[in-house]
Amino acid sequence: MTPQIIATFGPIDRAETLRGAHAAIVKAGYDGVYLPQSPGLFEPLEMAGYMAACDTSALKYFVTQRTGLIAPTMCSRMFATLDQLTQGRIVAVLDAESDTNADGDTLDATQRIPRALEYGRIMRNLWSADKPLDHAGTHYAFNKGRTNVPPLQKGALPLLMQCAPDVDIAGSAFDGVILSGPQTADSVARFVAQKLVVAVVVEDAPEQTIATYAKAGASTFIIAASHADLSSQFVERCRAAATPKT
Repeated sequence: MTPQIIATFGPIDRAETLRGAHAAIVKAGYDGVYLPQSPGLFEPLEMAGYMAACDTSALKYFVTQRTGLIAPTMCSRMFATLDQLTQGRIVAVLDAESDTNADGDTLDATQRIPRALEYGRIMRNLWSADKPLDHAGTHYAFNKGRTNVPPLQKGALPLLMQCAPDVDIAGSAFDGVILSGPQTADSVARFVAQKLVVAVVVEDAPEQTIATYAKAGASTFIIAASHADLSSQFVERCRAAATPKT
């Protein structure tokens, strides 16, 4: 898989800040931008739609939603709509790691993972369904759920879970993971061995860290906002580090 170097915004709560950061990321040549969801700041789905309308590049948008805040049926429609409007440039990310107490969701980390697995399965099923679906699960139940708006990527809209390195998602609806926080090359290799896409959040010593995780099989590298460099030279150095030497 071709390595991807992904930018991250710092906190965004003003339109002019978003416009400036987006323009700089496109100019620098990043492959995409990662949009986390955070209470009190701009919402990622709306940000992605706005930015995609402002550029004609091939920039991808890794758009995050924290599970438990909206129903998976509605979330599936929102992502499918956004994928259509952006010409297939969306990667859906379900964040099962971040605390959601500030938004009224009181599940702890151990409870959020199984809910996210069910949530992802519902979204995947709805994207590919050709008729209304019924679902009766542990966390969600509905009758005649449907979306008449399929993703432009024809049911293959990439779906990643943001989680800790010790989470097991083998056999789930997810295509891969975004690993944040402390991790090792071994944890990356474990997910790769399960034929999952692995994206890692890179903080300290970006080029060295990217090279280490690339050798373990990671293919997507999200540069933390605190360590981002909006120069094309930096992006090219990261891309070179992400290409294992043969």
